[in-house]
Amino acid sequence: MEPNNDCDGKINFAIALAERELRAFITAVSRGYGTEQARIAADDWLSHLLVHTRSMPDSGAAVREITLATAAQLASRVVGVAARAC
Repeated sequence: MEPNNDCDGKINFAIALAERELRAFITAVSRGYGTEQARIAADDWLSHLLVHTRSMPDSGAAVREITLATAAQLASRVVGVAARAC
């Protein structure tokens, strides 16, 4: 059986897209909120990826939806921590 190069190419593209998006997001979170929040956000991002997609996202828009959902979760967590500190 011969591999499906078109399918392999799409999978490789989706993985690279997701990796770049996650790396950029985690870098930004780490710089803005520290490594602990970055670790939590990475876990959240991967959870959103698993929940919101049946397969790897195949466009920048699909990956961005995951990042936006995770950013909203991060914002709620950070605001909640700040409110409890007051």
